[in-house]
Amino acid sequence: MRPMRGRGRPGYSLLSKRDVLSEASVAIETQKDIHLWAADIASWEDLPGFPEPDDGAPVNISYEHHMEKPAPRQKKYPGSDRPLMDWVLCRQEYLDSLLFLEGRGEALVVTGCPLCWEPGVWTGQMFEHASLRGLGLTVQLGHLAYQKCPVPVYASSSFIVIHMNGVHSIRVTFCGCSNAPHHRVQLLRRRWFPSTVLQPKSCATFKVLHQYHLLSLSSKISIHHFYDMLERLTNNTGLVPVPNKYKSFCRMVREWRHLKMLKQAGRGNDPSGMLGTASGELAVICPACPEPGVNLPEEWMNTPEEERFLYDGIYAINANFHLKNRVRSSVDPGLGTGWAYFVDDQAYSMYLLKHTSQKDISSCAAFAALDHANTKKSDGLRVTGVGAIVCAHHGLLRPNGIGDLQKGERTKEMGSGCRHDTLDDIWSDLNYRKITTLGTSLLQKLHNALVQSAFHLEQYDTLTQGLADDDASTWERMVREWEIDASKPDPYTLPLSNKSQVQIRLELIEMERDSLYHGSVSLHDVSASAFVIMGLDIEDTQWKLTSDVQCMTETISSLTSIESQQLSLVKRIKTFRNIQRIYMPEACRFLTSEDECEKPSHPETIKLFLPSQIPAEYRVQNTIVDIEVKLRVGQAFDALSSLRSSLCIRAHLTNYKQTVRGQHMHTHAMALIESAKRKTASIATKYTVSCQTLISLVGLDGIDPQLKELRDRDVRTLSDPEISEDKQDSHTQNLGEGSRVLSWIWISAGEWMKLRARKERWREEVLLLCEEMRRVLAFCEHREAWWIDLSHSQTSLSLPQLEGNKAYTLRQASLQQSRQKHFQSLWNNILSSPQDQVLRELEEKHKNKSLSSGVIENDEDKLLSDDGLDPDK
Repeated sequence: MRPMRGRGRPGYSLLSKRDVLSEASVAIETQKDIHLWAADIASWEDLPGFPEPDDGAPVNISYEHHMEKPAPRQKKYPGSDRPLMDWVLCRQEYLDSLLFLEGRGEALVVTGCPLCWEPGVWTGQMFEHASLRGLGLTVQLGHLAYQKCPVPVYASSSFIVIHMNGVHSIRVTFCGCSNAPHHRVQLLRRRWFPSTVLQPKSCATFKVLHQYHLLSLSSKISIHHFYDMLERLTNNTGLVPVPNKYKSFCRMVREWRHLKMLKQAGRGNDPSGMLGTASGELAVICPACPEPGVNLPEEWMNTPEEERFLYDGIYAINANFHLKNRVRSSVDPGLGTGWAYFVDDQAYSMYLLKHTSQKDISSCAAFAALDHANTKKSDGLRVTGVGAIVCAHHGLLRPNGIGDLQKGERTKEMGSGCRHDTLDDIWSDLNYRKITTLGTSLLQKLHNALVQSAFHLEQYDTLTQGLADDDASTWERMVREWEIDASKPDPYTLPLSNKSQVQIRLELIEMERDSLYHGSVSLHDVSASAFVIMGLDIEDTQWKLTSDVQCMTETISSLTSIESQQLSLVKRIKTFRNIQRIYMPEACRFLTSEDECEKPSHPETIKLFLPSQIPAEYRVQNTIVDIEVKLRVGQAFDALSSLRSSLCIRAHLTNYKQTVRGQHMHTHAMALIESAKRKTASIATKYTVSCQTLISLVGLDGIDPQLKELRDRDVRTLSDPEISEDKQDSHTQNLGEGSRVLSWIWISAGEWMKLRARKERWREEVLLLCEEMRRVLAFCEHREAWWIDLSHSQTSLSLPQLEGNKAYTLRQASLQQSRQKHFQSLWNNILSSPQDQVLRELEEKHKNKSLSSGVIENDEDKLLSDDGLDPDK
């Protein structure tokens, strides 16, 4: 057949796909060979299975109708029941082949890949489906593409190649020369991954394995769905049977994942080889976490105590009860369990044997998942979840930081070894992708920390200026003494007079218990303190029900709910009245017919006539009065604490409303703000009522001086201006920072210490983020040097193998260098100054109260403007 002339460089032949296939069918019929010149066929370039060409090199792909028949197989494949175990013995060979191809390899020159054709036979009117084997394609391995092997060894009569466009059947001949490598190596050097190691009858191209690997990591597509897609690409009519190599493809994918982890960890370049892999060495570690000898200063151990937090690792423990595994009888060893994230199986199993009967005990409702610890839901499961240690600041999983749990529910079936190998690969990709985004994520965190540090510094200064002269200095001294010497009294947990109502209730119960122990007799099965507590609880229910009635809508469900609450309240009041006649007989004279009614119309308005609600001239001074006084004090302080929290929530919601877009979101935000306002008003009312009852019981001079009168203008946040009594006069509301008056509700040792702690923690966060940026750059520099050292560690290899190994190490070193430069360009404006210069600038700005808050924000924006980060995002 004459070569066809066409456009292109002189002396070269151009064949279209249709020309190739139609001419091939003619050649088969005439029993002739086809010699293709394909140097310029663009659609055949950069495809797996064939190496890159030199210009002008001819491609010789023989289509032979009459082939010498392969010798019949003498015996059944002896390793058919253990292909994965056989592969483990040869994986160093596979890893070497992957690195071999990082160089020029055997300098093969074929430019095209027949697998990328859409095989078919031209009938004169259309193409009909035909396999590449049916077209007579034969691929010679072990030689340059234009050379024939003098001693060819024929593969299986139907060799299967899985490629990106389908599952193909072709003829393959191996090199049988005396110096020829093993058949599996010949396939690997053609970028074909053999399914078995002894007598491979099928393979998958590197490109299809790489494609599925990335698809599974990005979209979580299963092998079943991917292979189904390949079968449909091969033939989607259902009329032509497609070879079923699903199990072989699953095994090749698993081996590919493992080899990629070994390669990326540098194990193929280490003289000790794959078997020298240490525990956890295949894991992708966090470059921002402290690693001695890698990214920490040489003198970090001599750091002052107040700066030691910069070099402490911050880790978290979490569990996932969805990653379960069923007990299966088949043996499925992991290819590298213990080399990456999972702990070593043997040592971990021995540890678990000591605790197989131990029960998980927890009284916290948040750990309700542990209630399933010894239930039937865990029957038939080998593993019921995983527990993991992660880098808390960046979210990367730690090497050997994951172990299987033994409690949980049913799950998908997968062998334990395959499960470990797959999860190790997924977690490596998760860690790697987080590392690639460290540049922007750390910058965003630093921006947020700067804003929060400035905000809490301003809040702290505002509160401090509203204190008495000696209060701030006294509290500061207490905190510093405790920070230096932890044996000193803890200022954050000092026993103060403002005990909560819960604490007071517990004290009263203990007092009554001691009293009964010493012979005192109770007048009723319900103690005196329990009686008063019952009355206060009913009072709280009345307040809540009154609020619900005011906000009630005229619907059947709302009316039913209100009536149900009123009925329950009536029953509680009747029980309270029966006990009240014993402990407070003086209250009976004040009960009205409404109070004694079986079904009062509005039980939320009924007076309970606790001691504070009885006129002083009729009140009996007894234990009941003392109990109510103590509980009312706790109630007032609880209300004051809740008022502060509610004001903070309302301020947060107000700021959130400024960020929402759209009418729906704006309406929703306004509804949340209105709800927060109503709750704040309710809490303020509760505080006022508590103080008024205390005044009626002990007088104005007898209440705690911290419980002051709460006016409407006192109910405001730290940053809100004081509201004038005369709202028409706006002069006092428009004054600057120097004239701001702090509401008395915020002046307390506890609130001051909270603000100081927040201010210090955000200051430390800024310093820590700057240190993490420095550590990331140092880590990249260390890894670059590590890869360069590996490039010189192997000398006793063949020239092509040595070239491939060295090319890979230098490419990885170049990647680390590029990553370091990229991060440095993002962070250069921040890291070019001393570490805490930013904080000093913010502190100076807040000391000068003549500066407006807008100036400070603009300066913060300027600080990050050169980094290309939009402060508003």
